[in-house]
Amino acid sequence: MALKEKYNWNDFLKAHPDKKGLKRTSSEGKKAFEAAQKAFLREYLKTREATAKAVMARISKKKDLVVKAIQKVDGRGWQRKAKALNKKIGRKDAALAGFQSLLNRNKEASKQI
Repeated sequence: MALKEKYNWNDFLKAHPDKKGLKRTSSEGKKAFEAAQKAFLREYLKTREATAKAVMARISKKKDLVVKAIQKVDGRGWQRKAKALNKKIGRKDAALAGFQSLLNRNKEASKQI
């Protein structure tokens, strides 16, 4: 769903019940709606960024634990254990990359608002 679709006229009327008689197509209504939409989208992007950063921090901690575990692998069957741990590290790296791209998209979207 596009960011512009996250906030519509009905949401505006619910948030501003005093402007019920305002027409959507009038210049005053258009200005009020666009201002409210920008405010909503800024707040939405801030919460999305905070959530992504929190998840990235949690994933990084888990990845560090797996890296420490792989350094301690020795003994019988160490190749299989190391291979399994390397797969976990790869999955965590992929997740971190995905969240980083989300943050980049978030930054670009906030510039357009």
